[in-house]
Formats: sequence, C-alpha cells, structure tokens
Amino acid sequence: MCANSQGLTARELMSLFDSGYRDVAVMLYRAYIDDSSDGKHQVVMVAGAIVGTHQQWMKLRKKWKKRLKQDGLDYFRSSEYRSLRGQFQKFCNPIKYPIPRGSEAAKAVRDDLDEIIRTSGVMGMSNVIPLEMFRGIVSVPEIRHRFNPDPFSAVMQAVMRDVVMYIRKHFGDNHLISFVSDDGPNAHLYLKAYQDFK
Repeated sequence: MCANSQGLTARELMSLFDSGYRDVAVMLYRAYIDDSSDGKHQVVMVAGAIVGTHQQWMKLRKKWKKRLKQDGLDYFRSSEYRSLRGQFQKFCNPIKYPIPRGSEAAKAVRDDLDEIIRTSGVMGMSNVIPLEMFRGIVSVPEIRHRFNPDPFSAVMQAVMRDVVMYIRKHFGDNHLISFVSDDGPNAHLYLKAYQDFK
C-alpha cells in the first residue's frame, strides 16, 4: 500500500476492509489520550481523550503548529506552561517580559490553543477515579474480579470504552477508532492498558 501526504486514498482505504465503492464506507476516528493525577497518586487518577476525524485533526494541527511557531515554541505541555519551564522558560526573561507580562504572554498562547481546540470540531471526554474509593472497591474479594486493580489501567480503559460507546451510539458500528498517545514515559502503560482493553 502506498501512502501520500494527504493520507490514504479512497481506493487504499477500501482495500483495507476488502470493500468496493458501493459498500458501506467506514470512518476512521482518531482519539488522542493522556493521563494525569495528583503528584503522589493519592487523590485521583484522570484520563482524557480528544476524538476527531482525520480532516478535523489536520485542520487543528495546522493551526496549532502555526500558533506555536508565532512564539517560537516547538510543543505545548501544560506543566511547562503552569511553571514557566521548558518551552515556556522564555517568558521568564525579565527584560523582554517584566512581571506580569511573561505570565500574560504564556496565558495568551494557552488561550489561543484552547480556542483552536474548541472551534475545531473535535470532542473531548474524560474519566476521573477517586483513588480512596477505588482502593476500597478493589479490596472487596466478592467484586475485585470485576475491576482492573491498577487505577491507571482502569481509568485509561474507562476513557477508551467511553470513546467507543460514544462513536457507536452517535455514528453506528461501522467505524474504526485509533488511540494515539505521546511517546513519553507512560507510553508502555498506555499500550498495556489498550491491549487489556481489546
């Protein structure tokens, strides 16, 4: 199969499903997933997904990169924005950004990126697991087998399930969903959660 910069052609896509042009078309949705928790993993575990079509993601990505480039940023990471570290360290320059201009400039970047997401047509969803309650539930022998005992995997699988259920409910069963994560330190955990989910 050949790929091009525009993605798959209709013929290539149909060949993946052994389909012809008169068959039902399948839409591929892409869900970008990520996790978060309190620093010591004592209060909550959170997983979120942003779901959209290829076309929605292409438009979003183009605007996103253009906005980052405007301030000389390579990527956006919330923790770096909040702490003015990493990519956002430049906003701490007291000559170029006297207080509070640095924080205001960083917030303008974040607000613009938020608006790009909000107007793109992609949809977000998340799950939160209160960890004290979760640990209490999985400690009960009679119901332990119903839950993944690892709260990280449990919350990731819950958000994956919700993405699948939403797509099926609103668009039917003839669609595919790819789950995408960054290649950070938790990437192997995302993969394991997905493999257990399938």
